[in-house]
Amino acid sequence: ENDSLWCWGLNQYGQLGIGNTDSQESPTWVDLAGSTASSISAGGHHACFVGTDDAGEYGLVQCWGRNDEGQLGQGSGQTGDIDTPSTILGSGYSAVTAGRFHTCVVAVDGGELNCFGRNADGQLGIGSTSGYERDLQEVYSEGVLAVSAGDSHTCAVIENGSIECWGSNNYGQLGQGDLGDESTPSWVDLDEEAAAVATGHEHTCAMTRSGSVLCWGRNLEG
Repeated sequence: ENDSLWCWGLNQYGQLGIGNTDSQESPTWVDLAGSTASSISAGGHHACFVGTDDAGEYGLVQCWGRNDEGQLGQGSGQTGDIDTPSTILGSGYSAVTAGRFHTCVVAVDGGELNCFGRNADGQLGIGSTSGYERDLQEVYSEGVLAVSAGDSHTCAVIENGSIECWGSNNYGQLGQGDLGDESTPSWVDLDEEAAAVATGHEHTCAMTRSGSVLCWGRNLEG
């Protein structure tokens, strides 16, 4: 509640943001250098938060950890891992989600969605499987309310209440009724308007505006 950030667990790529690569068994304070955190997302070996910078401007996004496929959004000239929070974007973002090797951000004004990082399965939603993209790639120009990045797929809630998914689909995690990958956003038929979506390793769940929950994808462990 005081907007501080604490991380723990595996840290071989600096994904805890504590300035070293020592794993931690208990919550460890992360130095945000004057910024404050309002939400956080932990990916495969990296993490990102949305917060307020030291000048009081909301919507700052910072990421840290593994960066071999551009998942920290540092741009084409930055390829090394980072073990402390590093600003990737200016202010103006409402949400960030970290997948296994990719990241997506939603803008406050208009709901523009951009993704970056690994794209071998089309998880960036840009109509290609380019391997990886270190710079921001526009997926939607407006209208995105929420987004969730999974292992190798991504799903978003659109302002009209629909859900669209893209990327790897080997277990049906895109909800398309087949097992074909999609490199562009593809509509999911829920028969109801969606309020939220969450992507896991190879499965997806959505909560509708009526409060029901629907899931699809891999189910080998229930």
